[in-house]
Amino acid sequence: MKKYRNFSLDFVRSVSVLFIIFFHYNCATVRIISDDLTLFKYYGYTGSIGVSMFFILSGAALTLSTQNNYSLVSFYKKRFMAIFPLFWASYIVVVFAMSIILHASPFVGKNQLTFLLTIAGVDGLLSYKISNYYLIGEWFLGCIIILYILFPAIRFFFNKNKHIVLATSLAFCVMLEKVYNADMNLLWFPLFRIFEFIFGMYFVSLFNNNSHKQNYILLLSVTVSIAAFFFFPLHDNIFFSNAIPGILFFVFLVSVSKIFEKYLPKKTINFLSKYSYVAFLLHHVILVQVVTFSKNILLLPYYNYGIFSVTLFAIYLFSYAFYSALRGILRSSILP
Repeated sequence: MKKYRNFSLDFVRSVSVLFIIFFHYNCATVRIISDDLTLFKYYGYTGSIGVSMFFILSGAALTLSTQNNYSLVSFYKKRFMAIFPLFWASYIVVVFAMSIILHASPFVGKNQLTFLLTIAGVDGLLSYKISNYYLIGEWFLGCIIILYILFPAIRFFFNKNKHIVLATSLAFCVMLEKVYNADMNLLWFPLFRIFEFIFGMYFVSLFNNNSHKQNYILLLSVTVSIAAFFFFPLHDNIFFSNAIPGILFFVFLVSVSKIFEKYLPKKTINFLSKYSYVAFLLHHVILVQVVTFSKNILLLPYYNYGIFSVTLFAIYLFSYAFYSALRGILRSSILP
């Protein structure tokens, strides 16, 4: 049976990954070459918005996918298969690339027991505290795995009263910012992102089947709100300065996708969405190599835009080739 796709969520997923790649490309050029080589002065916003939209998107997608024929065993099995085979295979490819092409070993001086963190997909999340074998996936992967584990419990209470669950998660995150004193970056702490996750669940449960008029009203409202946010940013509040722009852009993109669906390049969006997870896993490794290789070229005026385009093309080309090869090897028994 062909897997059902929600075009609006595919659209958000595509843009989210592009935002994150754009953010990390600018980070790489600043770190490797010069502070003057950013493509956009406020590129930091693209990273935080992209990540926030991913948390919202995850809650929304899980809510839609578990509306019918839900079972706990089936849910965890599907999440496991959606995350770990590609993660482990990508990790192996990166290790071979570093060992053979770059003549570097990622395993020197590591405590072998910490490789269990890599197997579990939480090595990036815990890398701030524990030196381990982290290479791909970032902190976000471990964070979202924990939220996936919690989803059945969240879903149970959400189905009882979605309004109370949303309000409670909001109050919890606001309070948590005031009392939090752990070593982990607050934005990495899984429970601090629970409101965004639940907002995604809430949004699709109420607004998934809007009329054309309602979508126009949503688009107008959120556009005005985005403009207001950038005129009056909430720099003093970590929670609101991350959650609000993520929510606004998520609603904006969903509204745009519903109103202008027939005008948007569906094949391109579906392609970007389909290979977004592989691109997310591998983009750091690829863009650092491209930026390093192009170091001298990037010093020339306006060449930065071209190199970014090449980087983006390389990331998705490799993601497509790698995914297709792995799917062929596994004979489609694991990957969709």
